Formats: sequence, structure tokens, C-alpha cells
Amino acid sequence: MPKGKPNAKYIKFTEELNGVDYLEKAYEAIQRLARDRKAWKWVVVGLHGALYSFAICAIKGTDWTRVTKPGTRRLIPFDEAIKRSQTTDWTTLHMRSRPVQLTDDQKDAIRFLKRIRNQLEHYAPLAWSIEEHGLVTSAIDALEVVRALVFDTRNVRLDTAQRHTADVCIRKGTQLLQATQLYKDHVAAVKRKQRKAEHPG
Repeated sequence: MPKGKPNAKYIKFTEELNGVDYLEKAYEAIQRLARDRKAWKWVVVGLHGALYSFAICAIKGTDWTRVTKPGTRRLIPFDEAIKRSQTTDWTTLHMRSRPVQLTDDQKDAIRFLKRIRNQLEHYAPLAWSIEEHGLVTSAIDALEVVRALVFDTRNVRLDTAQRHTADVCIRKGTQLLQATQLYKDHVAAVKRKQRKAEHPG
């Protein structure tokens, strides 16, 4: 038996790495959807984690107290992080910084995914059905928000490999979701609604 302690090994996490990891897990789950519809659970959990992590990255700068509750080390809630990421007061960390600008659809998507994630994370005993068309459109919107947080705010510090990973996960994840029949059904329904509005009666 070897004498003395083995050399200690550590794994290092940062908020940026945490966000990339969540995004990768969401993308991996998106890839499984065609053969396993339960993978929606991990799409939702991964996207929620990526949104939260990258919103924190977009506003934290070099002062961790910007993203914690006053006088504590407790992280600000998800909703507050998303809210701050949309304001110049919180995202102006240097001259090239800018806030994210969310559409109403994107805001609705974030609220929807948060509600689904909370139910999944704190599952009360019940039989629960989730409409999948809402999942696919919300996931696409959420990926676009993640892209805005990572690349458009110019505050998220990723190395070259991490930026490439984030870009691939967002771009290919969106393409996979848009290729689903669920999304095609949604697009067809929107077009029918538009035609009815243009030609009533």
C-alpha cells in the first residue's frame, strides 16, 4: 500500500464554465428527442441553467457582490438576473457592453420554461401532461436569448474553445428543433392564422 496521501486532484468551475456545461447538456438532450421524448426534461433544465448562468455572467463584472443579495453570498434569483441583463445600468461594464433586448415571445418563453423547470425540479405527485408545441417554440426562443447573453452583451468571458462550443450548441440545437414535425406544425398553424387575418370570412 502506498505511503502518504495521494496527490490531490481538483476540478475547477466558473460561472462561465457552468453556463457552457448547462448549454451542452441541453443540446445533448435535444439530440435525443427524436428517440426519447422524456429528454424534454433535460432540455428544459439545461436551458434554464444556461439562461441563469449567462445572465449572471453578463452583469457580474469583477465584483461578485453585483450578483448577490445585499450583505450575503446568496445569488440573486433567476428573474432578477434576467431583468438586470436587459438594463444598461447593470450590463455597462465597458464601452462595448450592451444589454439584451427580449421580444415578447422570448419573455413568454422564459416564463414558460421556468414554470416547467420548477415543476420538474420540485415534482409534486401528479400525472402531468405538457404540450410539446409550446416546448419546441420556447426552446428555440430560449436558445436565441442564450446567444444574445453570450455574444451580444460582450460581457461573457469565454475562451475560444468555449465560444465555439456555445455557438455549435445554439446553432445546431436550433436547427434540430426547427426540423421537428412539432415546429413545422407550429409554422403551418401560424401561416393559417395569418391568412385568416388577411382574408377574413
